Amino acid sequence: MAGLKILHVAPHLRQGGAERLLFELATHPSDGVTHHVALMQDEVFFDRAGLSVEDLGFDLTRRFGALTHLPASRRGLRALIERLKPDVVQGWLYYGAFLSLAVAARARLVWSIHNTTFPRLLANPQLHLVDRVLAARSRAVPDAIVYCAASARAFHEAHGYAPERGLVIDNGVDLTRFRADAERRATRRAALGLSDDAFAVLLSARNDPQKDLPNCLDAFALFRREAPEARLLLAGRGMDDSDAGLRAMIAARGLGPVVLSLGAVADMPGLLDAADAVLLGSRYGEAMPMALLEALAMGKPIAATRVGDVGRLPCPPEALAPPADPQALAAALTFSSVGDPRWTTSFAEARAQYGLGTMTRAYEALYRSLAEQRRAP
Repeated sequence: MAGLKILHVAPHLRQGGAERLLFELATHPSDGVTHHVALMQDEVFFDRAGLSVEDLGFDLTRRFGALTHLPASRRGLRALIERLKPDVVQGWLYYGAFLSLAVAARARLVWSIHNTTFPRLLANPQLHLVDRVLAARSRAVPDAIVYCAASARAFHEAHGYAPERGLVIDNGVDLTRFRADAERRATRRAALGLSDDAFAVLLSARNDPQKDLPNCLDAFALFRREAPEARLLLAGRGMDDSDAGLRAMIAARGLGPVVLSLGAVADMPGLLDAADAVLLGSRYGEAMPMALLEALAMGKPIAATRVGDVGRLPCPPEALAPPADPQALAAALTFSSVGDPRWTTSFAEARAQYGLGTMTRAYEALYRSLAEQRRAP
């Protein structure tokens, strides 16, 4: 079969789990496969060197004002389709899928969904409106809807998305990058000022209500009663000292001296090497968090809330807690700090099941199947 050309349509490539997946997929193609990325807003956190990026001209900082750019961006996307002639267009997340509706008749179309539950309607009415449009169009427009977790598929199909279009492709981690390195660990811990006896807990997430930072900070404060040498590393968008609300939350719990707010960090393998465990206390919305998959691939125990498909992860059940229960999350963190021997099996199973190669092959098999249907007489 001739080479495959894939065009991805996404809101942006800021730091985030779905965004990293798109970046990895676009920069690790098999022979004969090329990827192009059209971004509603040209914001790229990752290395651009291996990317072909087109800017569709949105300003996503203006939630409703951004809609004024929609007609011109639809025209720009159609022109891009005519120029590139992709075999498959993949719309990422709700806004990327929504914009891809403009080119549904011009190429095979895939939507890519990476969350489960939503924030409240009043918190983001535009997102709820876009979701309802996609649900209504899902039976006629996309050739496939890819979910990154079974829980995401079940949630969306219960809310009107076409079940006959849905399939699950698990997230994948680049196992060549996310591999423990003792020398790198020593270097990064020294740079962060972590002593040899400090038990470093990493919370890698954006500063957002979905991630429930109060729950995470309460759990860590409880954990420190048993492990006073513990330190908390905060990494992600909005996780820096410039955020007054974050500073106030940390100070209110007396955690100021033991929390490092690092902001967005590009070298996640290095930061994971410096950590001893990974914490994620999300309240809603998660499907299969990349932060947890990367931790397990690096051989780091996790303590997390049981949201989305987190309960499917190959880890001891004691490491998981219900959402919004800081005592239970603190107990999970305590468990993950004691070196239970079952973690060895967990790490091996995670690397075997959630590798980038497995994910890439599954996506490319889907692309080839759709392209064959398009080219058939």
